[in-house]
This record gives sequence, structure tokens and C-alpha cells, in this order.
Amino acid sequence: MAKRNHVTSVAERHDPKGRPYFWIEEGQNEWHPHDLSDYEVVRDGYVSVTPLHPDLTAHHALADVERLFVEKEAGVR
Repeated sequence: MAKRNHVTSVAERHDPKGRPYFWIEEGQNEWHPHDLSDYEVVRDGYVSVTPLHPDLTAHHALADVERLFVEKEAGVR
């Protein structure tokens, strides 16, 4: 996968009555070039297939969380 830096700017503006408000400008993507990235491959006219894994579970912490629930049910503090 490609790496990018997403830059968003916020502009202070004023409505017709002179009250300030903030406008979130369209973000700019700064891509970091890499010959084998999905971004570069698509720019070169090819198809990119990138396997992704959306599991954000902290598997190493599951036993601790389970223990908290067991202790709460048992009345342990």
C-alpha cells in the first residue's frame, strides 16, 4: 500500500453579519512515491490488488478484559 500525508486546513471566514465561522478546506494528499505501491501501480495503468485485514482487536488484552467481567460477577474487587 502507498503511504500518504493528508493535510487539511481550516479557514476562518465571516458570514454576512460579520460573525466568524470556520470552513474546513478540501484536504490535500501528499503521496510518498514507491515503485511497488498500489498508488504508483494504478497511476501506471495497472490494477492493484491489496489484501487488507480490518481486525483492530487487541487480542493480547482479551484475557484481561474477560477476567474483569468474571471478577465483577464474583464480587471480587
